Amino acid sequence: MLGTLVSTSQERPIPDKKSEIWRYVDLDAVLKSPLEDPVAPSLAVNPYVKNQLVFLNGKLQSTWSLDKGIEISDTFSGDFPKADSEQSWFKRLNQASSEKPVVIKISAQPTSPIDMICLDGHSGENATFVQSKIIVMVEKNIVISLYWTFQKEGASHLIHNGCISYFLGENAHVSVSGTTEGDHCSRFLASTLSLAANSTFKSVHFDKEGGLTHRDIDIWFKGEGASLSLFGLGLGRDHDQLFNRTVVHHEQRAGQSRQLFKTILTGSARAEYNGLVHVYPGAQKSDSGQLSRHMILSDNAKAYTRPQLKIFADDVKCAHGATVGQLEEDEVFYLMTRGLTKDQSKALLTYGFAEEILQEMEKSPLKAKAEKSLYQWVEAVTGNELKL
Repeated sequence: MLGTLVSTSQERPIPDKKSEIWRYVDLDAVLKSPLEDPVAPSLAVNPYVKNQLVFLNGKLQSTWSLDKGIEISDTFSGDFPKADSEQSWFKRLNQASSEKPVVIKISAQPTSPIDMICLDGHSGENATFVQSKIIVMVEKNIVISLYWTFQKEGASHLIHNGCISYFLGENAHVSVSGTTEGDHCSRFLASTLSLAANSTFKSVHFDKEGGLTHRDIDIWFKGEGASLSLFGLGLGRDHDQLFNRTVVHHEQRAGQSRQLFKTILTGSARAEYNGLVHVYPGAQKSDSGQLSRHMILSDNAKAYTRPQLKIFADDVKCAHGATVGQLEEDEVFYLMTRGLTKDQSKALLTYGFAEEILQEMEKSPLKAKAEKSLYQWVEAVTGNELKL
């Protein structure tokens, strides 16, 4: 069991519901399941995509046609900001492991986006536990897009504890689009971002059911004038769990951060957004906004939201907001006056609620796939054909 395996390796006790941070997360299947070594099935990918990296159960398997300015190594000489030992328990477990990182250094302008395929697979009788460490270093003045695809195959329970870190140089601009899918999977996906002066980082992720997805994101503004945009969409049904925790550290002047997270829940699904924006002394002209919105489609689904601010500067703009609720009856009625049935109206409004996030993705095959997946999911949970 994972709980027994690491019970003596951490400074803080294993997370449980006595902790406010982990109160709503059901970790029994993660900490108490018998574990065995991963038995990876044969997974096929297209081996002829430019700037493609393929990972299997957290380990780099292959690279294809990488531009000369993209270097892969297992050596990292920088420093990670210290993670909170209670809130970032799985991140600290990852950092304490002996696994060597996959370091991706981008020192020249790539000719195309980098395609990151992360395949999880296990076909054994019991659950398995894998870890991954990936560090992306983007040097100054580089503009790059990264497409992440996390998918799971095999009927056995797989626990993936991954840590993806980004270090941006001055005036670097990074856009990240990512999707997660797959049944019987518990994913703990942690990220640490370090933003130098005038750099920009935009991330859009789409998490579609399948078990437990827990995202833990720490962002550090290390230079003046940096910009951050985080967008997240989660779809949950049955007993799925979707959690997003973010901590934004505005340490320097004139930083801007924007966050928008949405979930749609049905069945007995559960979701939480826990976000903190910390504006440090001297970080004047900081501008931050965070918003979480949860749509509930069943009586047993539950959502929790905790946007928080810690402000120690007086010349800043900071705002936060949160909503948890069902579809607005007046919006349903309006569409019915335009010829749609009540059920068709609800399906269209559900799709529109989620589509706002996917519109933030760059135009790409990954975005097209995500939009199709959303379309099919809404039709499945509402039982109605969408009229777009």
